[in-house]
Amino acid sequence: MWNPFKIFKYSKSVFETTGEERTEFIQDSNGEARLEEVQGLYREMLFPSNFIVWKKHTSSHAGRQILWGFGFNDKERVEQNVIPKLADKDWLQSLPSNTWGAHLGHLFKNWDLSELYDKRFLDNEKEDGSTLIGATDEMRANLARHGFLFHDLLHVLFRYDTSPMGEACIQAVTNKAFKHFAPKYVGFVVTCRIAYRTKSWTPFKVYREALRLGERAANKGLMLHGHLDYIESDISEVRKMFDVGVPVEYKKFAEAHAEDFRHDVLHPEYKDVEWDTAVEVI
Repeated sequence: MWNPFKIFKYSKSVFETTGEERTEFIQDSNGEARLEEVQGLYREMLFPSNFIVWKKHTSSHAGRQILWGFGFNDKERVEQNVIPKLADKDWLQSLPSNTWGAHLGHLFKNWDLSELYDKRFLDNEKEDGSTLIGATDEMRANLARHGFLFHDLLHVLFRYDTSPMGEACIQAVTNKAFKHFAPKYVGFVVTCRIAYRTKSWTPFKVYREALRLGERAANKGLMLHGHLDYIESDISEVRKMFDVGVPVEYKKFAEAHAEDFRHDVLHPEYKDVEWDTAVEVI
């Protein structure tokens, strides 16, 4: 952990990556098609974040379900009941356009969640839980499973698209929800790359805004629930429930650099009045 040479190597690779691949932030180092750098940074920065993550998640019943893999985060339940639902694009796209699930279905027009999950969670990634190291790896796998399946739900909830800037902002949100330092660092490195390429300080304003919005939502219990709990709920009501404001700085930057953004999280049949009219973070 905290090997400066590895951190520099991984950071340099993240900085230089184009961000064009959808798999940039979901692949791992233990497979042929996985991105080593991001997960490598997660592992190098495990300490002391592991204690902070432990403290946060053991302080509530919902958090313990996430950490220890029972209840709504039981691996068997997730793989048998949750993933088939989230991977059913026809069902998601059949939902009313105002729902969280319909927005996710719009995003999933180009992605296959079940295939990505199979690549992300190989059995040999998790050690025997009967040992201390194995138990730690098992809890890491439980957290990673929960976070992975929330990744795209967060994209549509916060309105951050799958462009490099949008991915950086989701890393900021994840940092606030999980209290792990690595996502914040990864998002910052990507933000540095965008600032360098655009010759602008504005990406840092966008990133700071994402951290603030993520903190607000985390304080309301975002991600301390099952993935399907609000999938058929009105997305505006879910945003109110978790105090998810409009990312105004992000919106302005996306409008100024339209060629670099995809806006693939905004459902074309949904009238998002807050997004259309917001001039400051609300």
